Amino acid sequence: MYKNPKTKLYETKRKICGHFVKFYAHSEKEVYAKIAAYENERKRLRSFYEVSEEWYDYACAHLSPGSVRSYLPSLRRAQERFGEQIVNDITPLHIQKFLQDISKNYAYKTVRNQKTVLTQIFNFVIIQYNLAIQNPCDKIKIADRSKQTTREALTLQERHEIEATKPEEFQLAFLILYTGCRLGEALALRYSDIVDNKVLIRKAVHFQGNKPVIGVTKTPAAIRAVPLLPPLKERLEQLPHNPTDYIIGGENPITQSALARRWEHWAREHNLAEAVPREPTQNNKHVVAWKATIDRHQIRHEYATMLYEAGVDVKTAMRYLGHTTISMTMDIYTHLSEQHMEKEQEKLIRYIENRA
Repeated sequence: MYKNPKTKLYETKRKICGHFVKFYAHSEKEVYAKIAAYENERKRLRSFYEVSEEWYDYACAHLSPGSVRSYLPSLRRAQERFGEQIVNDITPLHIQKFLQDISKNYAYKTVRNQKTVLTQIFNFVIIQYNLAIQNPCDKIKIADRSKQTTREALTLQERHEIEATKPEEFQLAFLILYTGCRLGEALALRYSDIVDNKVLIRKAVHFQGNKPVIGVTKTPAAIRAVPLLPPLKERLEQLPHNPTDYIIGGENPITQSALARRWEHWAREHNLAEAVPREPTQNNKHVVAWKATIDRHQIRHEYATMLYEAGVDVKTAMRYLGHTTISMTMDIYTHLSEQHMEKEQEKLIRYIENRA
């Protein structure tokens, strides 16, 4: 500590949490008091790990189990990166660098989800602890080199295989194709949800381990009514059931293990599965597993394609798909429009070539 001859103040520096902090006052006693007050304040501040765990507890109580489950990997990555760092010290530069780093190994959607989780954590801590700081995620842009992936659309043959599902087979793919339901929404549908040629989508199944639990839909916008399309109406009339039965499962919602087993079996029956080698174990002599080559979200996307091809306007499509914002639907419609233009371009090229 020394007394500055120009300011007449006592000054000193202390290295705290890797940073030098300067203290000054009119007396040495006041300087030491300021150092103690600063250190006490630092002790009161919370680490990222602590506040992110508090946010997770809050999320578990207020968000759907599906959302919480999807956020968990992002939470763990952020905790690994920022762990014991004081939350007040995390800057936009820290966030930007973190997102750039994970974009090297993860798809665009994963990086975007990571930013969403971080934004929610910082919003939570700012409100919870009344901190006068700006959310460091604000104005952060995801790096251009993020590996954005596009889910492949169903081929015509894959769509025909779904349409060829027989009444005695597993009906999940058929149900999603003609309602556009998300997986959890489809599993929660009962026959009693078919009213006046409408399919009322009001609940969703979430899994706690193997156990199916009926809960809320992904968002309030997901509560909707979609048309009961003729192929589905005819199929439901063919299936024996009680009015309160679940369309997938019967008296009770299907368990996660039964879902996986029946989905794999259906995919194999329709040549929509591929063999995946695996190491044999003492209790398992089989060295081949089977994996479906299509996923349920692709089928939901096919429903969106049918809406587009039928000329359904984007606002109506938004309601049928249960999207929160019209931009989500516009992204799909724009993608489909571009695909359509490419096909038309190919037709024109073939026409010119044949004419020549």
